[in-house]
Amino acid sequence: MVLKLILCCYMAICGGYFKMENVKDCFNSATQIKYICDGETYTYQKGDDKYEIILSSLEKIMDGGYQMPAFAVSIDKLTREELKSGNWIEFEFDSKTLECNNMPFEALLIKVQSEYHGFNIIRKFNGKYEGRCFYFNLNGDMSQLFDTLKSLPTKN
Repeated sequence: MVLKLILCCYMAICGGYFKMENVKDCFNSATQIKYICDGETYTYQKGDDKYEIILSSLEKIMDGGYQMPAFAVSIDKLTREELKSGNWIEFEFDSKTLECNNMPFEALLIKVQSEYHGFNIIRKFNGKYEGRCFYFNLNGDMSQLFDTLKSLPTKN
């Protein structure tokens, strides 16, 4: 509760944005994680065991990795079409807007493919998946996160 109060005061001073330098630091601030599997969405709230399992798995694959400049740009219509297939995780934040490297967002979306050695982090801002992305280069691949997601029950 105290942390939320401090965060609210900070956001008021900074004009409503909570700023971070490395996108990696944002994920544990999410209030919920959505796992999207072939268009079906499963939502896990902070404190739920599945939320913690997904977050822990993401942190493990990111260990030893680093953020890089991204060349990708998201187009809302195309991203929403892509969400109909494959495995995705979306981190939603209860604060109005967060910001990293002068790029604001209200949610972060990641496509999870076992063989990926890095991934784009798509920003959702003003309800749309549009604009520049972040990119995170991994020390290994995404197989551990992929396996974690596939092991989750597919019932909410």
